[in-house]
Amino acid sequence: MLNSIRLLTDATAVRRLGLLIATPLFLLGTLGRRQPAAAQNIYAAVHGTVTDTSGAAIPGAAVSITNTSTGITTTATTDSHGYYTFPQLQIGRPYTTTIISSLGFQSPSEAS
Repeated sequence: MLNSIRLLTDATAVRRLGLLIATPLFLLGTLGRRQPAAAQNIYAAVHGTVTDTSGAAIPGAAVSITNTSTGITTTATTDSHGYYTFPQLQIGRPYTTTIISSLGFQSPSEAS
C-alpha cells in the first residue's frame, strides 16, 4: 500500500513538472509571434440595392463610391435585382455613394 501511494505521488510530481515546463513554452510560442491575427482585415465592404420611389429594383444602374478623404472612386453596376457591392474598400471614412446613371432617373447621393 505504501509503495502504491509513493508511485501515485511520483506520477503527480512528474505531471506537475511537465505542466511547469509546457505552459511557459506554449505562452512563448503563441504570444511571442509578431504576425497579425488571421481574423484581422484591412478592407471594408459596402453593398445595397437601388430602388425607385415605389420600391421596385433598378437593374443596370451605375453606382459609384468615393472615399472623400483620398478622392479614390470605384464604380459598380447593379444586377437584375438592383443589388450592388463594393467588396474591398480601404477602411476609413467618409465615403459617398452616388447613382451615376439609370434610365429615366435623377442621380441622388448618399453619404455613408
